[in-house]
Amino acid sequence: LHYKHTYSFIDKIYNEIIKQIPNESNDKKGDYFEALWFLNRLRDDKTAFRFLISGMVVVDPTKPKFKIDENEFDVIDLFINRSGKAECWIYACSIAGNYRDNNEEKLKKLAKTIHDRYPDLIIRARYVIPKDKARNNWSPEVKETGVGTWN
Repeated sequence: LHYKHTYSFIDKIYNEIIKQIPNESNDKKGDYFEALWFLNRLRDDKTAFRFLISGMVVVDPTKPKFKIDENEFDVIDLFINRSGKAECWIYACSIAGNYRDNNEEKLKKLAKTIHDRYPDLIIRARYVIPKDKARNNWSPEVKETGVGTWN
């Protein structure tokens, strides 16, 4: 994906999505917003290897059926950094005003569970929100979560 024509293609898709977002329903806006962020990650060349998982759901089989998959994470980004170390970044994308309330506890739980299982893995958790949704600036902005960072 790191070819000069690929970047111009990704830019075209990104710009088309930016134009469409204001005209869509809230559900579609959320999906399109996640796509914008995902495209931004594809343009990032700071890694030696990257594996993106979109729409990650952590299932808890001990819960009743209607709550079994309530721990949804928008993107899990696994990569080898330029120093050769493995990193796992967990992203919660949200166009809602109360993005912290909806995501903080589940981000903490997943990050801690991953850390307990893989203590040498560098783990980060972030929110991705629109820069200024009120002014139709849907460009993704990454915010700190306050969730623990390991390694």
